Amino acid sequence: PRSSAAGCRNMPRFWKTIFNATLFNASYLITSGKAPQPNLQHKTMNNTNLPKEELLQKVRIQLKELLVSHLALEDIKPEEIGDDEPIFGDEGLGLDSLDAVEIVVLLQRNYGLNIKETEKGTEIFRSINALANYIVENSPHPLGAESASPEAQ
Repeated sequence: PRSSAAGCRNMPRFWKTIFNATLFNASYLITSGKAPQPNLQHKTMNNTNLPKEELLQKVRIQLKELLVSHLALEDIKPEEIGDDEPIFGDEGLGLDSLDAVEIVVLLQRNYGLNIKETEKGTEIFRSINALANYIVENSPHPLGAESASPEAQ
């Protein structure tokens, strides 16, 4: 039988199971309103009339800053995170299921995204590039929640 996390080839089976359960729990927290409110003091831009590649680059930078600041990655600087580096597992950042919950909440609060399908979630969470592409293609405000506020325009 095919695993619901088959799309994420860099993630060991154990982490796929944990990731899928975490994604479900994070979706519940977000939709029930029980998720913690993150600090939205990261940098955001106002201009969404950018060429796609420039927008993707801004989103990648923003994502790296969010991950470092909200996941307590004290030994890592945002610019040290590779765009195609695996986010979960022993390679790359080595984040775990608790970090996955935090990322899901960050995506909801900062970009208005709610990822419910685990098959899609494992592919989206594969790397910074995958996350950035998903944000640019699906978010109502791809440069963050603050860029969507009336004061920011």
